[in-house]
Amino acid sequence: MVLPEEQPRTYHSVISHLEVKLPDNPMRYSALPNVNPEEKGIWAGSGINADNVAMTATETITSNVRVLGADPLVVYTPAQNGESEKPGGIGEEDIVVLVLPYIHSAREGVMRLGSLLEEYGTYEMNGIAFSDQDEVWFWKASAAITGLPAVCRTITIPLSQTALSKTPLISMTL
Repeated sequence: MVLPEEQPRTYHSVISHLEVKLPDNPMRYSALPNVNPEEKGIWAGSGINADNVAMTATETITSNVRVLGADPLVVYTPAQNGESEKPGGIGEEDIVVLVLPYIHSAREGVMRLGSLLEEYGTYEMNGIAFSDQDEVWFWKASAAITGLPAVCRTITIPLSQTALSKTPLISMTL
């Protein structure tokens, strides 16, 4: 369990060396972290916050060279030959910690992640799911997304339309 007072106000990514200023109002949340955070970062694969919003950020996906040619990944570049290091974007290591403590619904999770990806990009491709009592959203980030509008392929599944109610699922592309 991560309490609000334990949540950093500046997040430091171990893999991409990125620093992200965080809001001052985090909620309590659970996280399933990496076994060795010093080596690879917190790597919280999933969690649930105090507003009962859940997320997972551990689905690794792939893309193709045409997509990555148009929007390349934002990869960490170490300092070399007198040049400063260049931080990478956010990735699986970072997503739960940067998003889950600050959202009150699955839809807010999509919006917060979208704004973070728009600003920082990503160094890898991921599938991320958000759920609350009313909806489930699935986000597929298959390119860096930096500077692009914060929309990606998502599937919204109102809980009233899940397999439990035997109603077909509705998918939408934004």
